[in-house]
Amino acid sequence: GLVNLAEQISNSLAFYRTSSECGVRSSELGGRSSECGVRSSEYKKKEKRANKEALNSAFRTPHSELKINPLKHSSAIGAAMALQGIEGALPIIHGAQGCTFLGKVLLTKHFREPIALASTRLFAEDVVMGSEEKLAKTVEGFVEKNHPAVIGVLTSGLTEIKGDDVAATVRRLAAAYNAGCEMGNAQVLHIPTPDFEGGLETGYARAVETVIMSAQFGVLSSECGVRSAECGDLHPRLREEPRVSHPMSSSAYAREWGVQGVRSSEWKNTHANDSLCELKSINILAGPHLTPADCTEVREMVEDFGLNAVILPDLSSLDGSRKGMSPLASGGTTREELARMGASCHTLALGITMGPAAKLLKQRTGVEYEVIEGLAGLAAADRLMGVLSAISCKPVPGKYERQRRILVDGMRDDHAFYGNKRICIALESDLAVQTSKWLAEMGVRVELAVIPGLTEAAGRIQARDVTIGDLFSIHGEFDLLIANSHGESTAKRLGVPLHEIGFPVYKSFGYTSKVTIGYRGTLATIHEVANLLIKRHTLKHILEDPK
Repeated sequence: GLVNLAEQISNSLAFYRTSSECGVRSSELGGRSSECGVRSSEYKKKEKRANKEALNSAFRTPHSELKINPLKHSSAIGAAMALQGIEGALPIIHGAQGCTFLGKVLLTKHFREPIALASTRLFAEDVVMGSEEKLAKTVEGFVEKNHPAVIGVLTSGLTEIKGDDVAATVRRLAAAYNAGCEMGNAQVLHIPTPDFEGGLETGYARAVETVIMSAQFGVLSSECGVRSAECGDLHPRLREEPRVSHPMSSSAYAREWGVQGVRSSEWKNTHANDSLCELKSINILAGPHLTPADCTEVREMVEDFGLNAVILPDLSSLDGSRKGMSPLASGGTTREELARMGASCHTLALGITMGPAAKLLKQRTGVEYEVIEGLAGLAAADRLMGVLSAISCKPVPGKYERQRRILVDGMRDDHAFYGNKRICIALESDLAVQTSKWLAEMGVRVELAVIPGLTEAAGRIQARDVTIGDLFSIHGEFDLLIANSHGESTAKRLGVPLHEIGFPVYKSFGYTSKVTIGYRGTLATIHEVANLLIKRHTLKHILEDPK
């Protein structure tokens, strides 16, 4: 009993030491501003500390090209996933039928919903004689039969290695119907996704960037039908750069400045009676690490601050709420919503992977953006609340203050079971960053982080060792493995429990309807992992002392 007490005291000291560094306290959210929200001086301290820890991480690259039980997925799967969040979209993989079959199986098993994904089904004679005709016939057939709003032509390793000029083929197809890549009412997009380049996050991000690049921004109101270029006097923000570009995290900035670097009073006077501009709308670029339920949760958070959210891509309908059957993606972002993104007051990129897409959107529309690395964890949720409060110039709703107090209490309740635990994570980079940060708040240092490839987010992972590899390369003494369902055999080999997150998750039910972000989602995840650690601790003692 005294040994257990001493262990719990040691764990508590480690937890509260980490908590004081991360700003965990039961007071209000970071110090409320009397006018416009939450202070963020502590955010800057956390960023500096995260940068320092990232520099201390040791990167290792695999010594062999052999992959056993790979963690990496094709970039075409990531692009196909992103297009599921576009209303009326149909991704077509230009390659062999087997490439599409594998991707469709994984996506269907993960979301447990019908997935819109087609293939040009290339055979040996198509490859030898030329695949352009097969691509043209496939696209034309789907346009005539299913009338999609968007067709995404995704390349494969086969067509990329062969050297097919898919971009030229798509341009010729578009020219045959209408200028501007329009085939009837379908917009045809070329999204290069070779299997040998990048991974799931790369393909996902490339699809989002292609959609943004091809979107027709400027139609701000269906009632008016006037493009922003024709009413520039009403929209100076849309035709010139803002005078300042402060980070949306300072309460002082929120008091002095309104959205997009325009003084609050000036903004209100300019747009008080302007029905064309979506003053209360913000863009949300959702990363691939978010579940469909997370997309719904983000929308509710934004709306609670009196704002409207245009989510791209919007995967929320893949939680089982769709009605009927369709060969096309349904319930996602519509083309009308895409057109209105240029009139939003701000863009939030959820995940480092979405940063380039947000930058591209700014270049096309002038809408400022902020990249939020993750939404799980106390500090991350605090930051989101601060950003939304600053944008809306409204205080944080009381429901989130209550959720925060519950989360802090739950962290204190569970911290004893996290102390001195050795955890390994094998995830995509963005999810690895988010997971490692909330684990750090619980006083856990991730011993090993395995990621499928080197990305910008890799340097932000808080782990003792970061390696690019596969699930078979995981060796060592751990108490828990956090990975997708493919990590089951690795967890059994290591003799540790598996916490399933990421893509794909198909060996446990309810993942797509699970909220993993914000205060509520973080608390649920902390409890779930704590329960696994308790079982591991109990089983270990039983095996060591059968009596």
